[in-house]
Amino acid sequence: FWLQVTYWFSYDRDALTLKYGKGHVMTQTTLLEFPFLEGKSKGEEEHIRKKYNIFFNAERKYVVTESEKIMEDVTGGLVKIEQTLQFYSNPLVTNFSPIVKDSSKVTLLDLDRDQFMFSSSLPPACKELYDNIKGLQLEFPEDPITKLSDAIRYSINTPGMTLYEKLKEKEEQFAYLRVTLGPDRRTAPGIPYVLEIWPSGKGSPIHNHGGACAIIKVLFGRITCNIYNKITQPPEQTEMQPLTRFDLNEEQMTWIGPNWYQTHRLHNNTDDFCATIQCYRYDFNDAIHWPNFDYVGFVEDKEKYELEEFYPDSDFTFVNLRRTVLDEFQKFLEG
Repeated sequence: FWLQVTYWFSYDRDALTLKYGKGHVMTQTTLLEFPFLEGKSKGEEEHIRKKYNIFFNAERKYVVTESEKIMEDVTGGLVKIEQTLQFYSNPLVTNFSPIVKDSSKVTLLDLDRDQFMFSSSLPPACKELYDNIKGLQLEFPEDPITKLSDAIRYSINTPGMTLYEKLKEKEEQFAYLRVTLGPDRRTAPGIPYVLEIWPSGKGSPIHNHGGACAIIKVLFGRITCNIYNKITQPPEQTEMQPLTRFDLNEEQMTWIGPNWYQTHRLHNNTDDFCATIQCYRYDFNDAIHWPNFDYVGFVEDKEKYELEEFYPDSDFTFVNLRRTVLDEFQKFLEG
């Protein structure tokens, strides 16, 4: 059978370093690396640079043209229809941090330690989303007594309440709630702004984001983010292992680009619920606008993993959810 997988090649002209890997372009997915100058003296470096100047220079430029694809089938995931050959301006030197820090708060130590992705350095689509949601909070400051977080927790944990009953209807791999905000402007897969509510011990399947950019901010609690390599078609027939993982605490943010941190799984490992605001936008250079999230699902009757597609839907609108859970909680308080 045909296995559709992405191969990448990194060409570092300045450091004379070649890298090769599979999947997303990351340090963890690098399979081969050849640094021409490693361990060489200054004199040897000069000799090597002259010897390989024909390959490592900025004097000659070539144009690569790709024949157009004839679309016969639009199923089978983003990997099946994305551009066959893609170019990026910069080589892979090291990973960008997945944690975002506002550029107005960056310190000298932050610059030196390289532990954050600064907000001004985000891809343009991510920066637009970041600016829109960086100040969001779950609680409404004008109502300091009745907290929305208390109302959500009560509705999740109490039989007969709206969120408890809604979660009973969900498949185990989708046992979280998607609360949409605003209209679907066709600028992202589904409605761009989504409040996601994660009960204790629940999470998402391994999925990508249709090649879109995204910003995720934790509004309440803590979430664990597992990062995976790019999903192949068909997917691996053993359980995928994360390349890296990190926790996001309240007020912290992470970002997603077409290549960076595009495939992940979120999971709430705490004893309380977690609430995140997720926002999405197609990259400004995205000519596909893939409408789905692709995820890895285990098909029991076939006893194998398959690549499946999920169109981002809505369990509630935010106004409806807020009104419902606050009404339920108020009745509980009144006895």
